[in-house]
Amino acid sequence: MARVKSSRGRFLDAMVEPKDWAKIREAIRDHLFDYATGGVETFDKEIAYTLGDALRDLMDGHLPKLLDVKLDAGARRLGYGARSGIEDAVRYVAWVKAGYIDDRAPNKTVRECYGASAKRVRVWCAESYVEVPAGKPSVGEVERVKALMRFSGRHHSNQPGTLTQAAIRARAKSV
Repeated sequence: MARVKSSRGRFLDAMVEPKDWAKIREAIRDHLFDYATGGVETFDKEIAYTLGDALRDLMDGHLPKLLDVKLDAGARRLGYGARSGIEDAVRYVAWVKAGYIDDRAPNKTVRECYGASAKRVRVWCAESYVEVPAGKPSVGEVERVKALMRFSGRHHSNQPGTLTQAAIRARAKSV
């Protein structure tokens, strides 16, 4: 049975030249979440150094490669938090379809957490790709995916560029 690599393992794999900055960002985010929720007891030094270097570059007025996200021409300009939240929703639906999470109506679950329409969730799933582990993930990994989806859903409508019903209503009230 294949085991899903830890966030640290995925971080180290992505740091090999040529560096895969998207995978590095995802691994750092997962490690921060694991650390904050008690999934890991110590914060990885290599990840801390990478974050420190990025912060130093920002303070010096340079955009670090870690944060330099290139968008295709015409792509919606979502903030990183919004993109990350959508990835969490898509990952949840993909893991349900793979049989790792028991949920008879994943679209409805995501809609309720994110305040999005059924069509919006289907569009997210059609436009996004997330890796699904080849082997059955551990109970902890399944719980982490569920927790990330719920957490991201609570914060998603506050992110720039989101098109959820709650965000649309909030913007209408503020105008």
